[in-house]
Amino acid sequence: MRTPLIIDTPTCDAARARGQRLGRPPALTPEQVRHARDLLTQPDNTVASIARLLGVSRSTLYSTCRSCRRAGPRCRRAETG
Repeated sequence: MRTPLIIDTPTCDAARARGQRLGRPPALTPEQVRHARDLLTQPDNTVASIARLLGVSRSTLYSTCRSCRRAGPRCRRAETG
């Protein structure tokens, strides 16, 4: 049987006060997010191809880029024709 995970809030608060980031690190750097957004503006790119290029899943890309969510799986291809 597993023991429940107990999070010590004073310890977490002290870590935050020292400027440490808590939790899982982001999958994409801000530069990669900008690159993905730039690629989304080109009608030949799909979310799947951009995700493959950056080495992340499509769902990671959708959750990171708001423009992906609006554009859908074909990105801006549907808008251009």
